[in-house]
Amino acid sequence: HAVSGALQTVNGIGYGNWFAGVGVGIDFYRYRSVPLFLDLRRSLDMKKGNKLFVYADGGYNLPWVKRDEPVFSIWGWPTNTDYVYKGGLYMDAGLGYAVHVKGGNAFLLSTGYSHKSFSEKRITTAITGENTERRDIQKFTYSMHRLMIKLGWQF
Repeated sequence: HAVSGALQTVNGIGYGNWFAGVGVGIDFYRYRSVPLFLDLRRSLDMKKGNKLFVYADGGYNLPWVKRDEPVFSIWGWPTNTDYVYKGGLYMDAGLGYAVHVKGGNAFLLSTGYSHKSFSEKRITTAITGENTERRDIQKFTYSMHRLMIKLGWQF
């Protein structure tokens, strides 16, 4: 269990108790990635002032992984490894509270469940002899889930 951070910005429009926007962020949970998503929120209170809200985000997660791992061969052959990444699903949903301050701004506190995924293909090439090479292809799928606490500012 680890604590990690994420930065996000969401821009959109509101109508009545509804808000819809487009968001982008940098997520440092386990592997760094860039989520691109649609954000939909609904305030649960019709009165002015502080409001409880529910939200749902969904979109695409782009991996931003940098590999600097040395690759060793037990046979002593020279090797080269290429990493190919492909994005996956991003989603986040939860419940929050907006504390309104002067000028129409609000401090946001929310908690929710987040999921992000992506895949990796490792292609390792070893020169095993004169004009002979061996290729090893490994495929990995990463699926990460977590509970989040978010702090935000609405203006």
